[in-house]
Formats: sequence, C-alpha cells, structure tokens
Amino acid sequence: MSARSPLEKLMFFIFCAGFLWLGGVMANEQAGRFRRNMALDRAGAHAQGKVVDYKSTTGKNRQLWPVVTFTTPEGEAVTFESQSRSRISGYAMGATVPVLYDPRTPAVAEINEPDRMWGGMVLQGVISACLACLGGGGMLLLLFKGRGDS
Repeated sequence: MSARSPLEKLMFFIFCAGFLWLGGVMANEQAGRFRRNMALDRAGAHAQGKVVDYKSTTGKNRQLWPVVTFTTPEGEAVTFESQSRSRISGYAMGATVPVLYDPRTPAVAEINEPDRMWGGMVLQGVISACLACLGGGGMLLLLFKGRGDS
C-alpha cells in the first residue's frame, strides 16, 4: 500500500473539516432551538394566535413556516414567525393556534403544539452528530494512520 502524499492528506483533512464544521453548525442551531423551547415550556405564557401569512424558502425543496399574530393580556399585538419548517402548510390562513411566548419578550414565541415545539429536532440532531463523527473520525484516522507512515 503506497503512502499518501502531503497534498492528499491536506485535501482529506479539509474534506473532513467541512463535515465536522457542518455537523457543529447544525448541532449549535438545534441546541439553540432546544434551549429556547425549554425556556418557553418552563416559563412561557399562553395565548391564542391567528395564522396571518406563510413564509417560504425558494428552490426545489421548498419549506414553509407560518407567521402568527397574537395579543398579550396587556394589549400588545405581536407577530412572529414559527421556527418550525415543513413542506406542507399545516394550518389554513386565519386558523386559530395555541401560542406559547416569553412574557418579558413576547416576540420570542412558538406555536404550542408538540410537532412545532419539538418536531424534527431528533432527526436533525442525529444528522448533525453523524456529520460531526464522520468529519472527526476521518481526522482521527488521518492523525493515527499518519503516525505509522513515517
């Protein structure tokens, strides 16, 4: 078996670093969403909101997320975009939805349904862990296999 050139090792390292970075970015995003939703679940106030619009990504795998308006007990009208995205709308325009929001910062809110609060987090967490393991494992392989090459 021939030894790899320094350029091949560098390219493999960069390839693995990309997977590690992508896994870390995805994990960080999911951890932030998890912390936010846990805080809302613990200390959030409840309200009824109305779906007033939908935002969407562009491209082949379009995703949608609802824009919801609700009013706090103090009379403040608040509009927020759900952080939960899907390929189907899920709610009709004008539909009434349960809302959980931060009483100190009402714009920090989410539709209070399990699939909106927690849906997709497990799958995205597994994907980010796999990417990070793939990248980190490749780097470790390069490091330890490289020691035997000299």
